[in-house]
Amino acid sequence: SQNIQHLEFFARRQMSELLRRAFVYTCTVSGHIQDGRVWAVDTIANVRDDALGIDEPLYILEKVFTKSRSGGTKTKLTMVRPSAMQW
Repeated sequence: SQNIQHLEFFARRQMSELLRRAFVYTCTVSGHIQDGRVWAVDTIANVRDDALGIDEPLYILEKVFTKSRSGGTKTKLTMVRPSAMQW
């Protein structure tokens, strides 16, 4: 690093990458909309999953919309804790 700011940025980014790999939550939900809004990348979703004991806001990294006659309309979401997205 050329200065302390570059070093701090590098350290924050490395920690962010480690946090991102440490906890990734993937789920499939019915529909493409929650609370009147379409699921969107780079937004926060309030997640409550009693089976896994998760009740916290998570940052949406990826989304995949699907629709089929047999399966209906669904959205697959991949999320991480917001702290993993700090640079």
